[in-house]
Amino acid sequence: MKRKTITMSVTVLALAALVGGYMALKEHNEQAEEEEALQAEGEVIWETDTDSLTAISFFIGDDQYTFEKESGSWQLAGDETFPVDEEVLEELFAAVTPLKALRTLTDVEDTAEYGMEDPQNVITLDMEDGTEQVLTIGDNNESTGNDYLMLADSDTTVYTVSSDVRTAIYDGLYDYAVSEELPPITQDNITGITFNSEDTSYMIYKEEDTWMAEGDGVKDSANTDITSELVAQISGVYYVDYLEHDCEGEDLAQYGLEEPFATLTITYEEDDSAKSKTIKIGSTDSEGNYYTQLSGSTQVHTIAPGMVEPFLEYTAEKIVQTETDAESETAEDASEAETEAESKTAEDASEAETETESEAADDDSEEKSEAESEAADVGETDDETADAGETENETDE
Repeated sequence: MKRKTITMSVTVLALAALVGGYMALKEHNEQAEEEEALQAEGEVIWETDTDSLTAISFFIGDDQYTFEKESGSWQLAGDETFPVDEEVLEELFAAVTPLKALRTLTDVEDTAEYGMEDPQNVITLDMEDGTEQVLTIGDNNESTGNDYLMLADSDTTVYTVSSDVRTAIYDGLYDYAVSEELPPITQDNITGITFNSEDTSYMIYKEEDTWMAEGDGVKDSANTDITSELVAQISGVYYVDYLEHDCEGEDLAQYGLEEPFATLTITYEEDDSAKSKTIKIGSTDSEGNYYTQLSGSTQVHTIAPGMVEPFLEYTAEKIVQTETDAESETAEDASEAETEAESKTAEDASEAETETESEAADDDSEEKSEAESEAADVGETDDETADAGETENETDE
């Protein structure tokens, strides 16, 4: 009995140990899963209310720029005329706060190993309570794609963060500026195009349902294919780069826009109203794009060469159908018709002559055949007569 009791006790203890081990393992796994989830989502290491931000500065290339909030609106420090795109700034704010670390390295002795002596960027944020936070972005970890980052409050702690923080800073200052829009031009609402340059000058415009062209003192209906090409080009025009927001006077000379070599005026309909806009075209940049400026604007942009060069290739002589051209075409048509008629007459005469010769040959052949047939008949008659004579001789004998 005692032995049985001992056996049961051992069994209970073993079962309890198994249950305890299972519960401990379960708790460990749950904790590991929580840590893994935290690692994936990141641990918040700094955050602030974006409404409390009063300034932010960062580098674009070697230049540092600062945006400041004044009376509830953001401005570029030192240039109140800069048209700040606040939506783009909000995207940057969303990337830096809340700031999450995917990994934390403490007691780092040499932060230069993580690129902190020559950082990719330094972002400084000022809050309305007078506090400041500095985010120093070091090297990129090529194996994970994440960046190393340090906060201002620690000299020995390095974090790994998503590269989204770094890439939220764009490559150009004018990526943070609101750009003017090109006219809402489509192939359906364009009513006219006027192009003037040093080498050529012409205009095409819609007159009722017909495209007309004028240039070099002539006026006529426009070549349909050329008109379609030019209208398609101008309806697809777009800006490549945004270079300046406040450029006028002598400052335009650097872009060849103080005295532009060409202008392109588009007339179009919008909201049942006739409107027009002129694009000034200057020199080209290193990539062949043309510097441009809209009439009445101080902004400078570039447009692709494919938007300009088709207009340079054509002249009024190529797109305007003059009276001389029409007469020439009529003469060519008449000449072709006359040549075709003469050719047909010659062919008919040749066919008639061939047919006559063929008929004559057929007649000669028939006459010859008849003569030969008659001769054959005579021969047969002579043979019959000879046969008859031979028969009579045989009878006499």
